[in-house]
Amino acid sequence: MRMLMEPLRDGELALCVMARGDVTLDGVIDNDDLGAFLESWSAGDLIGADLNRDGRITATDMAIVLSAIDAASGNGNSKSQ
Repeated sequence: MRMLMEPLRDGELALCVMARGDVTLDGVIDNDDLGAFLESWSAGDLIGADLNRDGRITATDMAIVLSAIDAASGNGNSKSQ
């Protein structure tokens, strides 16, 4: 895994990208991110699973990934649709 403070594209930090749901840091939010998140969660890996950085791995962190996947797949429940 890349260092969290290592800049990715356009100087954005890995930490910020992960917080938006791109757990694999590959620039795509998809089911691979959910798999990586679940692996990190089951291992108790705070770096890969504590997406909101509150020191705990909870359903809130999973909701970040699921919401990001939903939005990336075009299934978001936007009121502008």
